[in-house]
Amino acid sequence: MFKTKWKTEADRIILQPDLILNAFGILILLVFIGLGISARNELLSDSRTLTFYIIIFGSVPLLFFLMARNQVVFDRIDQKMYVRPFGLFTIRSVPFDNIAAVNAVYQYGTAFNFQVFKKTDRHGKGIRISSGYGKETNKNAIAFTNEVFPLIEDFLKDVLTTEAAPEPITTFEYYTLDQGVYTLKFHTVVNAIIGLALVIWSVYSFFSTNTLSINNPLLITYIPFIFGLIILIGANNKITFDTNSRTIHKTTMGGLKKKEYSFNAYLGFSIIRKTTNFIHSGTDAGIKIDTQDGNYKVLVLKAFNRTKKIERFILETEAILHK
Repeated sequence: MFKTKWKTEADRIILQPDLILNAFGILILLVFIGLGISARNELLSDSRTLTFYIIIFGSVPLLFFLMARNQVVFDRIDQKMYVRPFGLFTIRSVPFDNIAAVNAVYQYGTAFNFQVFKKTDRHGKGIRISSGYGKETNKNAIAFTNEVFPLIEDFLKDVLTTEAAPEPITTFEYYTLDQGVYTLKFHTVVNAIIGLALVIWSVYSFFSTNTLSINNPLLITYIPFIFGLIILIGANNKITFDTNSRTIHKTTMGGLKKKEYSFNAYLGFSIIRKTTNFIHSGTDAGIKIDTQDGNYKVLVLKAFNRTKKIERFILETEAILHK
């Protein structure tokens, strides 16, 4: 009742990924009924109040029940994927030839859902086609993987197998090259200027007569000084890819902390989509490093606000790692 539901036809796959909203609708309906019972004398004494109560509070659970009927439809004949609120009308369609992948997206540790990603924004916000799952052993998630995934892949097989190979990388936008060593570009100068400005401001404010007369100068002295130091230290961070020794070097804390990884420990890319209050707030692109104990760690390389640039960054980094 609350997990992903699907219906398969010869040329269509109909998914209902939002059935969990039924639970919210039931909960709100119970609250609505409880409040109505507790205030029944006041409501029954005034027909206008009763009508207003039914319309306003009754429409909220109804809306949740309607949204639980949202559909995502894969249509083999039209060669399109449709997003249909309430299962009634289409607000979005994605041609099959614009679909790059259908992947599991992990959030908050082991929680995940399945999403479709477009070629025009491969690493951006996906289109969710399943409900959320707390772990991979969830029975509905296993059934979705075994029953629905093969059908979707069959619908998309002509598109996914005919994607053109990317052109070889000959110039680099995100790295500088010096004698076989590729250095990842950072906003070093800008960060250094901002950090230095904060430090100078805090020192000036601390010795200013007007500031010393303030009872609590914390906000305009110590806090800017701390942030300024952090930014200055971060301005000296560096990540390099040495193709001569085939090693990755990460330098932090102004050069005090150094780590080294072999190109052979590279397992693939990791794309981490960050959210703040359920709103996309940026994407971190990193690489998975084999830790030799059956696990891996993620070395974050660069943060992006615009996801359409991530594909170019990945291509450049992989070109370096395969030299």
